[in-house]
Amino acid sequence: MIAAKFICCLLFLKLASGSVDVSQLDHELDELVGQLLQIRSRLRQFSFASLEDPPQYTNEWVVEIFGGLQAASNLARSNGYEFAGPVKGFKDFYIFRRRRRTKRAVDGLTRRLRSLPAVKWAEQQRIRARSKRNAVHANFNDPLWRQQWQLHERRDNTTGQIVGMNIEEAWAKGYTGKRVVVSILDDGIEHDHTDLRANYVGPNGFI
Repeated sequence: MIAAKFICCLLFLKLASGSVDVSQLDHELDELVGQLLQIRSRLRQFSFASLEDPPQYTNEWVVEIFGGLQAASNLARSNGYEFAGPVKGFKDFYIFRRRRRTKRAVDGLTRRLRSLPAVKWAEQQRIRARSKRNAVHANFNDPLWRQQWQLHERRDNTTGQIVGMNIEEAWAKGYTGKRVVVSILDDGIEHDHTDLRANYVGPNGFI
């Protein structure tokens, strides 16, 4: 809304001044709309999952105990836990499990475990969500990016409609086209161009 008002004000000022170059004005509007579309695309990619949510916990504790497997098993059962076995790959680390499930931290139980003479370290396990990193950075340094209409949303000069194939949104989800081979039915492709040379598959020849 603010951006639309800004564009309207710009148009009004230019019209009021009496010095309106229609082609230049159209070019400037295209640039402004292109920038607004880029902003909108980035906002779409924003995920509220990246915000800090309250931590959620499991009903399991990892406990470091000296004395071996049997000592750890006895300690778990004598303190009201199920013994879930050792942590694979870590010596003297074992998993204790409570029957009652909770997603909140139970600090009292953790402190009690840590206070036991045989326990060197103990921690309640947290649920952690993994988020896929964007495969392509949103900021491009290509000076001709705005002219690559097939890769981003833009305003059609004839209809005024917004057109696009959601390419940037696909990149944000990790799709890059890696290992995908595309056949182009065109006799004028510049296969030795610096942008294409490294990805051109020549041995397939011509049709």
